[in-house]
Amino acid sequence: VGSSLEHLSFATMIKGFAFKVLQPKDITGVLTMIGVHPAVTQEHIDRPTSENAVTFFSNLAEFAYDMDAQQVKAQMHSESGGIHHPEIYDEAMDVLTVFKLSRQLAMINLVDDFNFKDFWEPIPKRFRAILSGMINFCRYKEAKVIVITGMKEDVQGLDAVRQEIVEKNGQVETELISAQERHNAELHDMWTAENEAQEAKGIVDKLTKQRQSADRVVDDAEFKLGKCKECVGQGEQRIEQLREQVSGLQGQIAESPEGLE
Repeated sequence: VGSSLEHLSFATMIKGFAFKVLQPKDITGVLTMIGVHPAVTQEHIDRPTSENAVTFFSNLAEFAYDMDAQQVKAQMHSESGGIHHPEIYDEAMDVLTVFKLSRQLAMINLVDDFNFKDFWEPIPKRFRAILSGMINFCRYKEAKVIVITGMKEDVQGLDAVRQEIVEKNGQVETELISAQERHNAELHDMWTAENEAQEAKGIVDKLTKQRQSADRVVDDAEFKLGKCKECVGQGEQRIEQLREQVSGLQGQIAESPEGLE
């Protein structure tokens, strides 16, 4: 009767887990894949010993956490600096470290009653269920690691693109500042040139007015010169007429002086 009740209890437990309880050959394959030594057989799952339990739990915990149990133990030693002669507790620390990591994995899979009895007196069906839960978490973790690794690679790629854009943006800002400085210098030169052009235009306008005044003076002088030339011409004609008269009078005097008298 006791055996029947125990079998019924484990059947209920196995059916009540939030994960699939694996067959012994599947568990053996996973343990072999993660490098458990010595080689794992179905016999180790169906009839587990305390050595098998500690070895399997230790390897699964180290694989799940990506951390060697010795590293965890060394960290515990460094954090508990008050322990004297820690070598005395070395073996116990090994077992305690594996137990803590394994219990944490079991609790993640909602196996809240994981205890030292699972180490020292492993019950085959419960042992298989606990191993299945740990393997379930390892598979979940590996799947997420692949996704997270891809996301990290994407983030790194995006960060590289962002860095490149930042560098280009810096170059563009530098070029923009240089262009702005050149533009400001050109504006100053343009403003100076416009002022000089305005001043030159004022000088040209002034010279144009002066030339127009000079042209009017020249026109007046030429007009007066023309009048003078006309008067000179008339005077020369008058002189020529007077000379002809004088010449005529002189001829008359030579021919008949008495007539002149």
